Amino acid sequence: MIKNSEGKIWHFRKGLIDFSGNVIKSVFGIILLVLSVSSVIYTCELKNTETALEVTFYNRDNILKYIILCIIFLSVLLIKKRKKKNIEKKKISFNEDKINQCLIGVHAIIGLIWVVGIQLKPRADQWFCSTIGGNLLTSNYDKIDFSKGGYLDQYPFQSGLVLIFKMVYKFFGINNYMAFQMLNIIALIIMDIFLIKILRKFISVRVEKITLFFLILFFPIVFYTTFLYGNLIGCALSIVAIFYELSFFEKHKILDMIFSAMFISLAILFKSNYLIILLAMIIFAILDWIIHLQKKNIIFVIVIIIGYMIATSGPIALLNSQENVNLGTGIPKVAWIAMGMQESDMAPGWYNEYNANTYLNNNCDSELTSKEALNYINDRVKYFEKNPKYTLKFYAKKMVSQWCEPTFGGIWINQFDKNIVVSSYMDSILNGHKLGKILVWILDIVQSIIYILALIYVFMNRKNRNIYVWLPATAFIGGFLFHMLWEAKGQYTFTYFILLIPYAAIALKNIVKKIEDTEN
Repeated sequence: MIKNSEGKIWHFRKGLIDFSGNVIKSVFGIILLVLSVSSVIYTCELKNTETALEVTFYNRDNILKYIILCIIFLSVLLIKKRKKKNIEKKKISFNEDKINQCLIGVHAIIGLIWVVGIQLKPRADQWFCSTIGGNLLTSNYDKIDFSKGGYLDQYPFQSGLVLIFKMVYKFFGINNYMAFQMLNIIALIIMDIFLIKILRKFISVRVEKITLFFLILFFPIVFYTTFLYGNLIGCALSIVAIFYELSFFEKHKILDMIFSAMFISLAILFKSNYLIILLAMIIFAILDWIIHLQKKNIIFVIVIIIGYMIATSGPIALLNSQENVNLGTGIPKVAWIAMGMQESDMAPGWYNEYNANTYLNNNCDSELTSKEALNYINDRVKYFEKNPKYTLKFYAKKMVSQWCEPTFGGIWINQFDKNIVVSSYMDSILNGHKLGKILVWILDIVQSIIYILALIYVFMNRKNRNIYVWLPATAFIGGFLFHMLWEAKGQYTFTYFILLIPYAAIALKNIVKKIEDTEN
């Protein structure tokens, strides 16, 4: 990989890249091993309660079903292999690209049917951002959300999403929820297309159909098309950013650098959590600099950081200027870390109003809130050190609640107010009747299979020295670790789960090929 270098410096650079690759592979593999075992043993379930909170229930999974599925899978492959030996088949040529386009079209149609069939109204943070965006277009808005203790005073990082709602409603009408949901459908299509593009950079063998098949089976993507929040659009934009960064690493074109920085900045504009993807991108820009010693990499990092600053500070400055308000820093980030260390009625580390209550109790003073949160974190760390069994159980339950709930909160978020009466089929899914139980059962299997196949990919490619294939893995590691510290929620983690699908698809293709090529 490293060229045109000699002596000790060359060996140091090469050793640094090899070491970095081994660290990423090791950490990625350990996380996937833990998740694979956990997902086979446990299946979490989110249930709505009278308080409208998504309470997590921890259920033991049936390991026997995975054993039966493995036996069926191997039997089908062996039968297929014998038929290949005994029967001379006619070769039928298919246009791979057209098949992929059809599969992406099917995925989009399923999403469209879900959006039109559910017509979900926003609630909680979605509702606040949507309502404020619409209010900005009215002449009689009292701007209470900008005042001390108001929604945007507490959460100024939502300013970007508020401005996006304002723009959407300006063109399509205030509270035209479906217009935003159509953007989610477009995001779904973009996600499919660019995951395929990323996949082609990792492997020459065509595995697009398997990837798209997994994406279609992973129904939480469709569930979140009704969600009026930045999760799905931000995920799509960050995947596009990863693709252009990988393209930049190939030929170091300025245009690829600009596109990559632009798309990750837009992703953060929709959802600030995609800072995790940005950090993974910066790590690999540095690694690529170590390999090629290109000055463009340094410029790339600077451009990404500038883009991040514009995406986070720009909307706040714009609202302050346009609306003649004074949004500050709001609730400090350490308050979320403190909350992530606490018990909750939903599950360990989930939302429990600590951050907002602490901010309000400190008279909306960010500095005082930060001090109180830091004191709490210090005390909590001491408690964790003295009670290792409790600590292990706390973080195990926090992890499982996020990563072993097969819908990733997707069904729960669709259970609230709608503009229409849903069909009996969708009612069955949403309320856990026959169709819903079948779908959750399938999703549970898909979730476990993707974890296991991604783990197999790591094992099969443990000697792969192409460090670039581990960029999505690094983003996944970041998402996993971040939400072990931060507020926990399936609606945040499912976007990182999507990054595992290309690895799983490649592993499945390799497994099938090895079995088919094995001589009896």
